[in-house]
Amino acid sequence: MSKPATSASMLKPQMRLALAVAVLTSIVLQPALLRAGAGDDLADDQELAFFFHNPVPLGVDAVRLQPMKKTVYILASAENPSLDGVHIFRSPHKGRVVRVDGSAVKYYPDNLDFRVTATSIPSDFLGVEPYETETKQDINTFLLGMKFKLKVFRGLTMKELKPKNIKLIGVPAQQDFNERVYRVSFDTPEIPVDARLVLEVFDATGARLTRFHFEML
Repeated sequence: MSKPATSASMLKPQMRLALAVAVLTSIVLQPALLRAGAGDDLADDQELAFFFHNPVPLGVDAVRLQPMKKTVYILASAENPSLDGVHIFRSPHKGRVVRVDGSAVKYYPDNLDFRVTATSIPSDFLGVEPYETETKQDINTFLLGMKFKLKVFRGLTMKELKPKNIKLIGVPAQQDFNERVYRVSFDTPEIPVDARLVLEVFDATGARLTRFHFEML
């Protein structure tokens, strides 16, 4: 993974960002029209809300770095092969998560990878208003210093998980670049599907930059 930047990473910024938008659009949670394969024991009032593709996009946020006046866009997705094809049924009073074969999903996957991209390449992401934060670091150092935490909410309880592993993928850290891609791995055993997961992203000083929500019900 630490080979010299080629292919997509060397495309013109406009082309790369167009590809990023296309990917986000193509894998976003899609409404479904059929209930086939969801099992026969679903209540009549339960409707198929959406289904997952792997990876699951979690959104995009932006921060404006001062005094250098650079905007950093942060994109995140959740990854695990078992998420692919998972269907979520919801009704006013309850919900259910099922696999394609109709079997029930009771827990999140035992481990989750989050792919986080932080880029200062000019972007045309619409509707993303950056908030301002100050840093004395140059852009390369800022992008390399990101930290992560996963919070699990269920009812009135909350617990924090630390990453099992953080891997920088793509351009090597030794090479200055205006984009960094992280794969952040967490152990997530026996987390019920009615829990809410929140991935928090921090700068090197510990200041929170953004957070991304991932939930099934």
